[in-house]
Amino acid sequence: MAEVSDNIYIADLPEDVDDNFISQIFGNYGQVMSCKAMKSKFPGQKGAALVRYATSEEAAWVVENLNGNIAEGLAEPVKVRFANARGSGGGGGGGEYGKAPGASGGNRSSPWSGGGGGAAQAGQEEPSENIYIADLPENVDEQLVKNLFGGYGSVMSCKAMQSKYPGQKGAALVRFATVAEATQVVAYLNGNIPEGLQEPIKVRFANRGGGKAGGKGSGASGGGGGDGSTFAFASEGADKGAGKGQGKPGTFSTADMQQVVRGLHGQLPGSGRQPPENCLYIGGLPSNTTDLDLYRLFAPFGAIPTNGVKAMTVAGGSCSGVGFVDFIDPACAQAAAAALNDLILPDGIPMQVRTKSAKNQNPQQAQMM
Repeated sequence: MAEVSDNIYIADLPEDVDDNFISQIFGNYGQVMSCKAMKSKFPGQKGAALVRYATSEEAAWVVENLNGNIAEGLAEPVKVRFANARGSGGGGGGGEYGKAPGASGGNRSSPWSGGGGGAAQAGQEEPSENIYIADLPENVDEQLVKNLFGGYGSVMSCKAMQSKYPGQKGAALVRFATVAEATQVVAYLNGNIPEGLQEPIKVRFANRGGGKAGGKGSGASGGGGGDGSTFAFASEGADKGAGKGQGKPGTFSTADMQQVVRGLHGQLPGSGRQPPENCLYIGGLPSNTTDLDLYRLFAPFGAIPTNGVKAMTVAGGSCSGVGFVDFIDPACAQAAAAALNDLILPDGIPMQVRTKSAKNQNPQQAQMM
């Protein structure tokens, strides 16, 4: 249950609800400091809103007296509850809804341009535009995810993960247009029931392996004004092509792709050894399994780092029946294991998928990191 605070979530509002309407209706019960109205996204869906009052006492009165009742100016009862507290730190920080502390806007420049500040530590769930949502309906799909969460911001992309066996819940990865929108969803929907669902969901930031650039770029790469990339080459041929690029957009590069991969390997999200909870052991694989096959099988569950898949081979080059897959987000590893463990292959052999313990890591697997 959400803690008492000055923030409340209101459901079962009119479909075409807007901020001005919310301020008029709920301003009668206290001083509304800010609000966010969420209109219906499909026929039959109700509107909803997030409201922050000047004091927690005002918010508590609204929750206690309006939940299940009809507010003055409405025709139907509303559902009112406290919104979940923001995930970190104590105290009621100021600011508007969804404003992430220190979040910066702007577009990323090309990953081959220089600049950028320090990278964030890999594996930390710091605010980003990407969120992971669990405990969704078993048959969840991309359209349902967009309908449910499009009311909280601009959904740029999403990946729905349906249940693979009876009793398992669905999940989704959603990327919003801004960190502020994603922060709003994490802060107010984690542990709550969004409009259109019947049960609470779990929401958190998806892990990201590297932070955005710390400061604004100089615009020397020609785009002007955007954030500098966190990536840069400091290796072979670094003097070549320094400064402004010679080619026109759309032309092909004469660079060696292997050099590109090697040059960025240590800078990409998930670089370096992953913690055990991010790593999966797979047994019972067919003898013709390749690294690409493992990638195709496990990539739908979440981001896999460079060199994050390995099908172990025997002397003749065929697969030994064992493979390893690393994920950037441990939640994705858990989802993959839950969905694919004990999957019966066409010849009747069950495939084993489980989290790899640190003590069981062998030298061959360590080399793939």
